Amino acid sequence: MTGSISPDENVLLQLLQISKSFSGTRVLDRISVSIYRNECTAIVGPNGSGKSTVLRLIAGLIPAGSGTREVSVTQIKIGYVPDRFPILRFTPKEYLLDMGRLQGIPATRLQKRVEELLTFLI
Repeated sequence: MTGSISPDENVLLQLLQISKSFSGTRVLDRISVSIYRNECTAIVGPNGSGKSTVLRLIAGLIPAGSGTREVSVTQIKIGYVPDRFPILRFTPKEYLLDMGRLQGIPATRLQKRVEELLTFLI
């Protein structure tokens, strides 16, 4: 279910009491997530913990089994940086640089932005 957002103008998107099951197996159980303007949000956890499902719900690519997805913007950009690549041997920095080049971001701006983003890694 998609609804209108709460009165806090800094909230871009919320998942409220979301549950999701695949083939009878519950992968998310009543989670709530708020995404705020001008903030970086990290979703971390072990393999199989539901991170990709949460990202798909945030992006609106899959419906929730129950709960509400509320949005206050018509467009939202979601970035994804895996912590490791099983086949390809990229570091997060190499991955971001390559993706930025593919998007046509100028080299100086790209290098600066990648350095900013890497400060969020633990």
